[in-house]
Amino acid sequence: MIKSLSKPLFLLTLLVSTSTWSQNAMQDAVNTKASKDWSIVIRNTTTTNMYSLDSVNHQASNRTRFDFNLNMPGGRIGINSTLVKDFQGERKQQLTDFRINFVKPAGKIGKYINVVHFPILTIPTSENSDKRANLTTQLTYVPFTSIDGAMFGSKNLSVLVIPYVVKAFHKYTTTTLGTSNNEWLVGINPIINYSITDNFMTGPQFSYARSWTYLGNSEDSYNIGWTATLSFMKTWTAMLGYEVGGSPLAANGRSNQIDVTNLEQANMFLELATRF
Repeated sequence: MIKSLSKPLFLLTLLVSTSTWSQNAMQDAVNTKASKDWSIVIRNTTTTNMYSLDSVNHQASNRTRFDFNLNMPGGRIGINSTLVKDFQGERKQQLTDFRINFVKPAGKIGKYINVVHFPILTIPTSENSDKRANLTTQLTYVPFTSIDGAMFGSKNLSVLVIPYVVKAFHKYTTTTLGTSNNEWLVGINPIINYSITDNFMTGPQFSYARSWTYLGNSEDSYNIGWTATLSFMKTWTAMLGYEVGGSPLAANGRSNQIDVTNLEQANMFLELATRF
């Protein structure tokens, strides 16, 4: 993730991959009604912070995520990985860990609320996880919850609530660089979308997470954003987004430093996705 993605938010991305583009992939995995037994989804996301191109603080990256999903009795199993390339420094391309997920409907709560089980198993194949963090494996559970807008009197409105808990298993409590590995992570991502037309929707989203090291030290991170998504040509989507985030507390651990207007902590991104 980028300069504006400070350590806690960068950590959040590495652990559970619940950034905006990953949330979008998760929504597709849960909501898409496949017309065949399998599907392939490719997402390409370019992200940049808000510094000028000639600034030493300017950073940008590209992420290409590959998902393969297979329908099974009672649910759907999927595997994904992401190819990441920074546009600064060595500009190396790196493949992230492989993640295996299973989508299984859990049922409805009342008339408007639908819950889906979404467990994820991480296989540490990347250099960061395998060589530096010495990660053995990682388990994530997401009770993916969607709320029909009719509950609020608008069929064009949809609300998603994505809580999650992550348990990591490492060989050592610290990385090879001497920083602490994180054992637990919990968080929540509320998302609101409003459909302006059948093909275009927009809305805000928010995330908050807390991680704990093996010694019990904790860090918090937040992310506030807005996205606009356009569907076209049946199998394509384009999403433009803005997000700002970092640590909600100042160094003294008490003062609030959430500032949605702080461009030094902001990013913009464009995602193009297609499915086969």
